[in-house]
Amino acid sequence: MHHFPTLRDLLRAVVEERARIGREAIAEIVREAGDGLTLQMLADALIRFYYTDKAAETRNFDALEAESLAPGHPAHGIYPRSAIQPLPITRRLAERDFEDPDAALTMLSLLADALRSRWLRDLEPVDRWNEWVASRDHVFGTLERRHKHELPAPDTTSDTSHPDNLSPDR
Repeated sequence: MHHFPTLRDLLRAVVEERARIGREAIAEIVREAGDGLTLQMLADALIRFYYTDKAAETRNFDALEAESLAPGHPAHGIYPRSAIQPLPITRRLAERDFEDPDAALTMLSLLADALRSRWLRDLEPVDRWNEWVASRDHVFGTLERRHKHELPAPDTTSDTSHPDNLSPDR
């Protein structure tokens, strides 16, 4: 059993553990997808991981993060500034996939933060996957891609409106 001298120390440990679990999920997604991984595929897999597979846990973390914005909250300043922190893999994918990788990463970060905020406020059950897909398709559709001929063609033969139909290798 661990002892934490303060509530802030406990909250920091919880947030750090959550970040560790997220890094492990990313590593697994990258391993499973191999060389065909795109930034959009990684984002899809992470939305599925956090907002379908771990929806209740994610909602609690999002609520804690929102509460921690208050200067007097014990977790104030513990969370990163944005939900999406550029990682070496996201930077590499953005540079490979998009003419303006900084714009792609910024748009992805803004989209993720906006949807997290919206989903936190929703009192009724929401089809998060369909909201993500609609938003993602619009955002990624506005960005100029590199090497369009080298990117995998979208799969229009299967239903991608449900996260169970998406795997990281798709």
